[in-house]
Amino acid sequence: MNANEMIDAILVLRDEKQVEMFKRLLHSEKLKYSSIDEIISSSPLLHRWMESTKEQTDTPDEFLAASGLQLIASVMGNLSHIMFGSTKIFPHLWIILLGPSSFFRKTTALNLTKNCLRDLDLSVDWSDYKYEVRAEGENNKITVKPVIRSGEDLLAPTRFSIDSLIEELQDIPTMIMIQSEFGVLLTELDKTYNLGSKETLTDIYDSGSFVKSNKTVKKENNGQPIKVVDSALSIYSASTRDWLEMYIKQSDIGSGFMARFLFVPVNEKTRAHGWPNTRNEDMYKSIKRDVAAIRKTVRGEFDASAIKPFYELWYFDLMERAHKEETFSKTIGFDSRLAIYALKFAMIMHASKYGNTKLTLDSFISGIQLAEYFREKTNELFATTFLSEFDKNVRRLAEYIFRNDHGKTRRQLQQRAGSYEIKASEFKQIVEILEEDGDVYWDCDEKATISYASKYLKGVITT
Repeated sequence: MNANEMIDAILVLRDEKQVEMFKRLLHSEKLKYSSIDEIISSSPLLHRWMESTKEQTDTPDEFLAASGLQLIASVMGNLSHIMFGSTKIFPHLWIILLGPSSFFRKTTALNLTKNCLRDLDLSVDWSDYKYEVRAEGENNKITVKPVIRSGEDLLAPTRFSIDSLIEELQDIPTMIMIQSEFGVLLTELDKTYNLGSKETLTDIYDSGSFVKSNKTVKKENNGQPIKVVDSALSIYSASTRDWLEMYIKQSDIGSGFMARFLFVPVNEKTRAHGWPNTRNEDMYKSIKRDVAAIRKTVRGEFDASAIKPFYELWYFDLMERAHKEETFSKTIGFDSRLAIYALKFAMIMHASKYGNTKLTLDSFISGIQLAEYFREKTNELFATTFLSEFDKNVRRLAEYIFRNDHGKTRRQLQQRAGSYEIKASEFKQIVEILEEDGDVYWDCDEKATISYASKYLKGVITT
């Protein structure tokens, strides 16, 4: 049975009007090109988060939206999941904010999530306790594992080593690592005492489990191997494009480690505050109360029966696009992981809207929108960041032409190219490429202009 036959089989299962609506939506801009802040604002709780945080900081809206998603994901942790075949899908996220230093307030966005988690009082009931009986000599000793009473208990240690993290996850398998600079984290992962850490983190992300067993480990762990089971480890960090390019290795991309991350690149700020407003404490209390309530009410397996046929429709459409398009998503296998992220986002959005585990189509559509948003941003990022020196020079010249539209002659462009240390022969080659692609043409005064749709401008400027 081919993809089209499978889709036809799926369609008979659903109300025809609903299916036709969804098929039209698959090819609409609303599904594939909505902004992240617009998507998450469909949740009343996350809308309040956006409105509250906008008043406190001029951090770009995209960063505030990511912080809201990470907040909900961290509180949900491993208490709820979707069964995908025989695999449990937990709603944990790996997100990196990208933007220029200082004025884009990336650390502020990270701290909004961290501080709100620290302020959460979480309801404790029987399911937060895990009892374990271990024999010691003639007596049986009962060990009670840690109880999650505060959102602060969900914060992973800021000092990173893979051994200490695994030990923490053994007792608290739901955690979020918040690191102010992703490049520093990558450096730590490559240190001798963290050898194999990327592979370990990848295993934990994919399967939620990890076992470490040798004589030394057993001796330190009451004679037992260290076991991580059903873990939902979120990672939230930030960087600049330059730092990202400096610290990410091609082996990281090829191995699939980086393909598990979602990136939020921002080139321009949404707004500026001369003097931000003081936090609205009443709104903040209501947000904390409703976020904490999610941990109590959203538990167990999500009922995904209402969205399965629509998931398959979207999945087949995504795979068809992935097969046809020559994008970076295809190169690193990001699209297959994106299909899982759509389910994670659907859970997060549904929990924040309805506080239960019966997935609805509107929540799934929000999940697809978020997945498509990150697909677009990933392709944009990797198409504009990890470039050869020649490709960088093409982009430099294209951007210069854009910023001086109808203002520079060929000779003046060559002088600018010289300031970029571009040789005359290379300059000639670059201009020929831009002309052949139909990006650059010359007006009646023999001055250059460039198409706004040029692929060399994508992700560099906002038109």
